[in-house]
Amino acid sequence: MRVADEGVMNLGFKFIHKLDPGSHINYVCCKGFKTLRFIMKLSKNIRSRMFIKALFYELVRPILEYDADVWDPHTANDSLQLERVQQRFMRFACNLLQIPCEPYDYTPLSDLLN
Repeated sequence: MRVADEGVMNLGFKFIHKLDPGSHINYVCCKGFKTLRFIMKLSKNIRSRMFIKALFYELVRPILEYDADVWDPHTANDSLQLERVQQRFMRFACNLLQIPCEPYDYTPLSDLLN
């Protein structure tokens, strides 16, 4: 595979010759999941909701939102990929803080973290 097919990294963006943001969104999601795994290992014994929220807001959200105006997720699949990272954090936070939440209903946790 040629370098042109894989894309080029510039200023934190992954560009490919078709200018499709899909490869960049994949890159961002992988990087977000890696950072989230680091947070999960770091905070598995911590029960402070403010600490967990701060870790997510300071380490993961900037990765997911960095210059989103340029690579705006314009398809439902792209948006779903980004949403998966946030849902994974919400499941982790619910389990860690022992908050009962129905699958895909994180309203109790959102109310607690705000």
